[in-house]
Amino acid sequence: MPQKRNPDAAELVRGRTGRATGALVSLLTLVKALPLAYNRDLQEDRVALFPAVDSVLDCIRVLSGCYGSMEVRGGPDLTGDFALTTELADFLAGRGVPFREAHHVAGSLVKFCEDRGHGLDALTLEDLQRAHPAFTAEVLQWLHPEQAIERRTSLGGTAWSQVEQQVAALRATT
Repeated sequence: MPQKRNPDAAELVRGRTGRATGALVSLLTLVKALPLAYNRDLQEDRVALFPAVDSVLDCIRVLSGCYGSMEVRGGPDLTGDFALTTELADFLAGRGVPFREAHHVAGSLVKFCEDRGHGLDALTLEDLQRAHPAFTAEVLQWLHPEQAIERRTSLGGTAWSQVEQQVAALRATT
């Protein structure tokens, strides 16, 4: 989906937590059932501890960079959203535009809207046609949620005809 922003750094940090958890389990296993005097097996604590500390510090640096540059926008200046962005890409693809190109155009329209502080509902036909000449006046109808729902007529789709079929099939099996 062109409007989606992938939180790569946060996902990688989430993955790194497994290392820290593994180190914790290793350390807890190391110290379980130790007697009260000096034990040579405690020399093994550094094998788990030092890399875990380094990894956690790296994660803190990454997250502070993410959150330090994060900009939260909202409020009355953002009147629309981007839930129907895929509709724009589908519209273009339905008119022969390769989906990769259509996806890129839809993403650029999201950026255009974000820069101006509004949603897709504020786009004009001129805005859309500047982004790609395959947009026609019909595209404005594609930006209505009800019509987007009704366009999904494949098996299991969101169109009412499909929902009714799914409900009927479920009732028949129960």
